[in-house]
Amino acid sequence: MSSNSSFFLYLHKDLSGHPDVWKLGKAMTPYSAVRARQKFMWEKFGLDYLYFGRPSHIDCLEEIVKTNLFSFSATNLLGESAQTELFKIPVNDLLKNIDAVIKNKCLHVAMMNLPAPYSASKSGDCPFGIPPENRSFEHLMRIVKDTYGQDPQEALANSLFQFD
Repeated sequence: MSSNSSFFLYLHKDLSGHPDVWKLGKAMTPYSAVRARQKFMWEKFGLDYLYFGRPSHIDCLEEIVKTNLFSFSATNLLGESAQTELFKIPVNDLLKNIDAVIKNKCLHVAMMNLPAPYSASKSGDCPFGIPPENRSFEHLMRIVKDTYGQDPQEALANSLFQFD
């Protein structure tokens, strides 16, 4: 698991419309995930479920869910090696698995309450007020630290390199 800057884990229906097939992914901002898919869609595209959290915990959550649900993945069911993030599973089972991982691993991740699928494809339309990508990292990291505090690993590293 490499650490990166993805603050969001998302789920959306299969773009081909296949029933009970869900795409799991992560992105720095939800509008960047929407924009990457909207360019291939005629109809308005939206993310059905969205989680926000500490980037290292988002990475961990994605990897554990992919491992836990491998038997439901397109890689396993269809033999398509590039489809480890597509799952044929009822969405409630997928959500239960995600919630269990968050709880059992004490991850700094929470599901966001979406009244409708998230469909903003640029920062100016983002209902959460996330600034453009060139300023979003600092903004989102501030929210993470305000919500969850400093990352314990980051705090340890900072304490090891303090000189009097």
